[in-house]
Amino acid sequence: MLQSLIVKNYRNLSKLTIPRLGRVNLITGKNNSGKSSLLDAISIYACEGNISWLIQLLDDRKEFISNVRPPFDEGAFEKAVSCLFTNRALKEPIIIGEMESDLFSTESPSQYRVEIKPVKIIDEEVRRTSETNKEIIFSKQRRVLEENDIEYSSLINARLGFEIYSNSQTTIFETRDILRNTRFRDFPSNLQYVHTQNIDRETNSSLWDKVALSYKESLIIDALKIIEPNIERIAFVSTNESVSRLVRTPMVKLKGDDVIYPLKSMGDGINRILTIVLSLVNCENGYLLIDEVENGLHYSVQRLLWKVIFDVADKLEVQVFATTHSNDCIRAFGETVLDSHDYNYYSSFKTGQLLRLQQGPHNVEVIEYTSETLFSAIKFNIETR
Repeated sequence: MLQSLIVKNYRNLSKLTIPRLGRVNLITGKNNSGKSSLLDAISIYACEGNISWLIQLLDDRKEFISNVRPPFDEGAFEKAVSCLFTNRALKEPIIIGEMESDLFSTESPSQYRVEIKPVKIIDEEVRRTSETNKEIIFSKQRRVLEENDIEYSSLINARLGFEIYSNSQTTIFETRDILRNTRFRDFPSNLQYVHTQNIDRETNSSLWDKVALSYKESLIIDALKIIEPNIERIAFVSTNESVSRLVRTPMVKLKGDDVIYPLKSMGDGINRILTIVLSLVNCENGYLLIDEVENGLHYSVQRLLWKVIFDVADKLEVQVFATTHSNDCIRAFGETVLDSHDYNYYSSFKTGQLLRLQQGPHNVEVIEYTSETLFSAIKFNIETR
């Protein structure tokens, strides 16, 4: 679990430092303040800088065409991936990780970090002598250009690549490697990312299969009872959505009723809760990221949902990062933090942390709300968005 965070050179987060994080973290701020970028950065850290995940993040924002095949425009590819870097400049590396514990270097990333460095790569001809017949053999070898290789930088065969450091290992990727891996593989099983409008029935059915018949079923049903208290059971049933498409739809049984009902008939709110809680119970000992958590939810149910999130996250050792624009959502979150523990005794790392991003003179800055300041903000209706 991340106890602190530093992000450098990722999109509009040229240098963001968060000295303290909680079990559940709610992120606020104006449009374009970097909330979604912060979620993306945490996902990159959790995925250890996987190059295919980077391409998927670009694809999600329509900044990269995933079905590109050689031959292709190297310049267009470079323009697309430059969207990940501050000011679209492919010069300095992206760095995401925890901050050094040394009090004298609080703005430095620790060794537990992901570093994505743009590099130029060339193929060099290598000459060697065969050990068997002593013949001269020529072969090509890939090499990363160093800063002092100025004479090579303009060579026609110099290609864009990335040097990715993670988990004390460094891997080199170039264009053709990336094109072979445009679909993300090896997705960490304990990372879930719920997007703004995400009520994905196909993804949900897969997540349900992983927890069916386990104690986690009851956690999901308890969450759905926030909106419909009479729900007793849930199952995903195959239905014909169209002539050529078979999908699995969430169906629920209500107390005292033998008829089963499609969950989608009960509104977007309960389906949003299903997506969030299914994701939560599927990332034990990992990370849950939720963009605009309040979407589709009436203010009256948000405090109950936060209680579920806090309780399950604590039980399953999940660290949650969510964004919001809603003052009602912030109030519900704050009241849950204050109700969860004696806020004068427990640290926010064990409960929740409200973080507001705002544009400073040079960088995006973060304002932390401790339990005490959050209590004051709620009591006196101080603007926290």
